[in-house]
Formats: sequence, structure tokens, C-alpha cells
Amino acid sequence: MEKADNVHVILADLGWSDLGTWGSLYTHIEKDENKNAVVGKNVLTYDANDNMILVPDDVV
Repeated sequence: MEKADNVHVILADLGWSDLGTWGSLYTHIEKDENKNAVVGKNVLTYDANDNMILVPDDVV
């Protein structure tokens, strides 16, 4: 690449986030009114806030 004359660079802000941690994933998931990030169906939260909850699709 260092000798190629057809390589170009542009400045860009892509909003990159390495989703390698639960905390970084939490920032990208929609949250409810209590700041719970819930992924799955039939989830009932009571007096819970700032949680990330993942329920697999096959759980009833």
C-alpha cells in the first residue's frame, strides 16, 4: 500500500463504538422510562432501574 498511488484518505466521524462490553451495548439499546434496556418479550420489571435484560426468543 505504501507505494500505491490510488489510495485516498478522508476524515470521517462514524460514531464508532466497540460493542465488546455490556456497558457499551447498554448505551446503544433503547431504554424504558426507568433506564432499563430490555431485549425480549414478556419481561416485567418491578422497582428496577438502570438494568440490561436479555431474554432469548425461545423463553415463554
